Amino acid sequence: MRESRYEHSQTRYESQPTTVYGDHRNGNRCFWKILFAIILTAAITFALTAGAAYMIYLRQLNPPATESQRDPANGALLSAKAASDVGLQFSDDPETVAALQKLVDVYNILKDNYYEDLSEAEMLEKMAEGLANTMGSKFTFYLTKEANEQIEQSMSGEYTGIGAVVSEDDGPIFRITDLIADSPAVEAGLLIGDIIESVDGTPASEFENVTHLASVIRGEEGSEVVLGIYRSSDSSQFEVTLARRKILTANTRSRMITDEIGYVQVTEFSHNVSVNFIEAVDNLVKKGAKRLIFDLRNNGGGLADETVKMVDYLTDDQIVASIKGRREGKEFSHEWRSDAKVGVPDDMSYVILVNRNSASSSELFSGALRDYGKATLVGEQTYGKGVGTLTYVLKDGSAVQVTNFEYFLPNGKSIQGIGLEPDVEVTLPDETAGLPISMLEKDMDTQMQKAIEILEDSLKND
Repeated sequence: MRESRYEHSQTRYESQPTTVYGDHRNGNRCFWKILFAIILTAAITFALTAGAAYMIYLRQLNPPATESQRDPANGALLSAKAASDVGLQFSDDPETVAALQKLVDVYNILKDNYYEDLSEAEMLEKMAEGLANTMGSKFTFYLTKEANEQIEQSMSGEYTGIGAVVSEDDGPIFRITDLIADSPAVEAGLLIGDIIESVDGTPASEFENVTHLASVIRGEEGSEVVLGIYRSSDSSQFEVTLARRKILTANTRSRMITDEIGYVQVTEFSHNVSVNFIEAVDNLVKKGAKRLIFDLRNNGGGLADETVKMVDYLTDDQIVASIKGRREGKEFSHEWRSDAKVGVPDDMSYVILVNRNSASSSELFSGALRDYGKATLVGEQTYGKGVGTLTYVLKDGSAVQVTNFEYFLPNGKSIQGIGLEPDVEVTLPDETAGLPISMLEKDMDTQMQKAIEILEDSLKND
């Protein structure tokens, strides 16, 4: 909960965070879903050097040289005052001393022998990036100022790109997981499941991560980008040229399916989605809906506070999730509760459609309602993102997204790395599996057919 990007949730701060972590009332974001020029959901794999944000406070390596220490550019230690001024403090145990010396050695080797002559500021920037990117959680990473701004723009529901949702698998492999209706990607015939092998002739293997890929696919409105595509369904390879343009994403779509069954598709848990969702539910109930289908297929997550507001509207005072994590060096725990006024009839029940691209906020929403006994899950095993992130915006506009906590559903279980198993497993036929949800006709959508069947049976038993 991208992206978020709580990635499950993520709060964005302009300076050091002061908000209670994990409190969905304070704007925390879920977001594994990271949307850039193309919408990007992704588990980002990283490279580059690991290291401390600064390799200075090393006086313990040479105790006699307390105030006259060497300069890291030539292997010398800095003064103790310079070290303390930047806020770095290290213990003097042998293991830490050895690790710090190793850091100095690596720094000096790269500074003197790398084929490009980088400034000390550039070297330190890479160390900060490398530290964030190699912490061991694929949801913890460094964002450049430009990438951070792209995410902010995408969460507003408007961006310039091609209208494809892309996730990163190990490899890295950049796979399309959803498509925006009436977008350049749809018009060019791209399908869900297609793999991006190159961008403007640059092989995908040369992109460090999905953020890097996005920055290349982004461009001015009206400019063109050439994608090399591999389609596993027929083992074909081809190139497609797309003209970038502004994409407007509607985070909810709703309609009546039958006289008594309403349908709400939630494409992403972005800003104001709870307002749109509640309005859609209200309108459907006024039209006579006694049962509802919530479609979260290909929804990779979004904002945690929006998600909890939506659950709030559908159920009474109960725990939505419990979270456990760390902040300011200490462990913490917290509960998200559904405590707002219920806006639906007491006997209302739901079917929630999910697939392998349903992640983070989608899993929280679905899992909580099922644990309450209010919803049946139909479709495929979900992605399995049961951790939350906080995003710290730095002074220069760059940011660090940090995996901050793990969340547990009302039944006490974590879905991290596991996902939600549907109550009724249904897969789409091969010929329709690559199409956007919005383009599936009723007779093609076997998952929707099963949802309608379940709800019609429950209405008969009322």
